[in-house]
Formats: sequence, structure tokens, C-alpha cells
Amino acid sequence: MKDLSLLDLNDYAVIETESGSVAFQQLGILVLDGSGSMVDELNMDKIPKGKAVSQAVRGVFNRFKDSRKEECFSFAVVAYDEKAKVVMDITEVKDINSEEDYNPTIGMGGVTYIYRGLEKAKEIADKFFAMPNPMEVGRSVVIVVLSDGLDMEEKETKRVLAQITKNSSIKVASCFFETLGAKKEYMDKCREYMEGLASEATLFQSVATIEGVRKFFTASVSGIISNSDERYNIT
Repeated sequence: MKDLSLLDLNDYAVIETESGSVAFQQLGILVLDGSGSMVDELNMDKIPKGKAVSQAVRGVFNRFKDSRKEECFSFAVVAYDEKAKVVMDITEVKDINSEEDYNPTIGMGGVTYIYRGLEKAKEIADKFFAMPNPMEVGRSVVIVVLSDGLDMEEKETKRVLAQITKNSSIKVASCFFETLGAKKEYMDKCREYMEGLASEATLFQSVATIEGVRKFFTASVSGIISNSDERYNIT
């Protein structure tokens, strides 16, 4: 994986035409685990993981707002447990409220059904691609799914994931959020499963801190860690 500490949105991820107009649009869909373990268990920053994720998401949005290329990016946020809800629908970076509470456990707290979040993300992605595109610019979507535990419906998750990845303009990144004091065997099992959800090896990371979540989300949506498209390659 690339060194995420070198992240600079002004140096990559955007192609501009000779006239200076934006040549593509990228949507990042953050799919956040709102299950009960995210309410009670702590991350390495020793705060509840739901609150940690909210802080990380606000940091992501502020980072994109600071970029000269913010007009190229939009975001949506989904929270899930055994159900899913849209916390924020498709919103251009300039219009995002980065002071909002993005804690995925608000109104949630059940068990972990990742497929529910992915289903909602697919609906959002389909809507994004169907929006008017008078300039006919290229569009792409990165779905970033975060979980801290075992998926209780693995078969359904794989089914929905297969539907999503039929669209070559969608990539799935996955993030395993480690738990302070959890057993190594359990963590290893969860980590291995989450790694298998990513579209490619570089689009997975296991993290333990707010800063780790923030950096991975930012890098995934901006394209810094994916070498599959020259437009996003910073090397």
C-alpha cells in the first residue's frame, strides 16, 4: 500500500481539459457499520467506535473541501445494522456539512448485515449514473464499506457484491476497524473476510484509530491507492 501520510489531493486524482473544465466526476459512498459493537466497544483511541467513525468522516469531508479539486467529488453516507438507512444522499463536496454527526450507530445498534448497506449503496450508485450528464464527463463510484466484526449474512453480502461489481465503473474498498482488547483469532477472522470484499488488494486496510479511518477513506475515494486507472495514479 502507498504511504497515506503523503496524501495531497491537489497533486492527483483529477484530469482537466485544456479549457480547465472537470473531465470526470467521482462519487464516494461511505457504508458504515452501525451495529451494537460500534456503540459499546472502543478503538485504539479509547473512544466508542461509532463516535470515532464520525470524527473520521468529518475529517475526510474537510480534507476534500480544502482541495482545489473539490468540484470533482461528491459523497453519500449509509449506515447499516440488520437494516440500512441513507444518512446523507449524493452531495457535492462544497455543499456537505462537515460539522454534522455521522455516527452510524444513531438509531441503529443491531447485528451486522453488510449486504443491507451494500444494497443501499448500489441504489445510490445507480441513481448517480442516471443523473443528467450534459457534458458527458466520465463518472465513477467508490463504495467504501467499514465493519468491526463478523458479517451475519455472508452469502447475501457476496450476492449483492457480485451485482455491484458487474459495473466496471464501481470499485469497492473495505476497511476493518479493530477493537481494543479483542481476541487475536476473532480479529484475524474478521480481517480476512473484510479483505475479501475489496475489488483489489490495495483497496483493503485494517485500521485501529480515527486517523487510520480518515486516511483510508480519503485515499480510497481520491484514487491514491488504486493503480487500475491512469487518471488516478500518482506514481
